[in-house]
Amino acid sequence: MNTHDLNRQPTTRLGCEKLEARENPAGNVIATILPDGVLYLRGDANNNLVSVQQYANGDLFAYGVDGTTVNGQSMVYIGNGYPTGVAFVMDAGNDLLEMIGVRTSGGIWGQMGNENDGLALYNVMAGALQPLMEGGDDIVVTDSVYIWGYCEINGGAGFDTIDYRTYGIYAPSYFALPNMEKQVGGPYGYY
Repeated sequence: MNTHDLNRQPTTRLGCEKLEARENPAGNVIATILPDGVLYLRGDANNNLVSVQQYANGDLFAYGVDGTTVNGQSMVYIGNGYPTGVAFVMDAGNDLLEMIGVRTSGGIWGQMGNENDGLALYNVMAGALQPLMEGGDDIVVTDSVYIWGYCEINGGAGFDTIDYRTYGIYAPSYFALPNMEKQVGGPYGYY
């Protein structure tokens, strides 16, 4: 062995291998305004994560989250103004429906599906609130929600939780939580 071989640094060959294909089971949510002015959201059998946001000027958008699309796109401008209600059927899959700043003179009602689902309402005002969470271990998160009429959040089957953030829900007319096994958070809860 000569000294030249001892001083030689080992070389490393870098290479890339193709990884196996992975599918994100994110779905597509159809968002449309019905002829009576109701915003209708319909999920599919995949995991649907969608955020409906209304800004102070009345602009209403629906955003897909974590690969979910809305009407085949990552974001959809629904229009300007306040819907007469919000109806949703999220279908199968582990779904999350978030509403921020949504205002409606009518109700917010619908079904989440039989998996582990979430419904998050922040700064929302409506005439009524009646979601059915259905099967699975579900969570409903509320912060600064004002419902001036009927409010019934039904947990359905499974172990379900309602989490009141800062101001929770104000529902002076009627408030019920059938099948909601756990209530946490918030200094105010509902009143």
